[in-house]
Amino acid sequence: MSDSQLALPGMLADGAVEWVWCEESEDVTDETRFVHRAVMTEEVMFALSPRPGGVYLDATLGAGGHTAAILEIPDTRVIAFDRDAEAVAAAGKLRAAHPERLTVVHSVFSRAQEELARLGIERVDGVCADLGVSSPQLDDGLRGMSFRREGPLDMRMDRTSEETAESLIARLSDDGLADVLYTLGDEHRSRRIARSIKRGSMRATSTRPSI
Repeated sequence: MSDSQLALPGMLADGAVEWVWCEESEDVTDETRFVHRAVMTEEVMFALSPRPGGVYLDATLGAGGHTAAILEIPDTRVIAFDRDAEAVAAAGKLRAAHPERLTVVHSVFSRAQEELARLGIERVDGVCADLGVSSPQLDDGLRGMSFRREGPLDMRMDRTSEETAESLIARLSDDGLADVLYTLGDEHRSRRIARSIKRGSMRATSTRPSI
């Protein structure tokens, strides 16, 4: 095992525990960690039809593809929301290019009305909301949501707050975890899955190496 690797618990198909997390070898910065190309920008812009001088809300900033397209329209202003602190940090160049026209808010879009009021904005001319997760969140093993890279069981959309998936699993009972899977995931096999997760978590914890 190299210096960049760290043994962590994980479940293999045969029940063995073997989870190795490996750091990315290349230098990663706030701006390079969160890179994503919006694939339907033209369609979104056609539907939104931003006009010069308009004020627009991008409820899901992400890597800023839709926000950048809106800002290409003269004198537009964009208020962009994202709950992911890494997405907010990655918008540094875009903010530097449009310091008077772009405001980035680190918050969930459900607080949009409250945050807009705080900024003194009573109305907007359009709203863009590209719902879901971004590929950088899935590709980065450190986020714990990747299917290709091993990493800690984090899974937080905002790593500056709230508890990790690992601590949530440890805190909840089998039935409590099943309720989460059923209510938020619409998973009808939630109790069976919850039992398997808890059993795997207990086995992984018991064999976790001291670091």
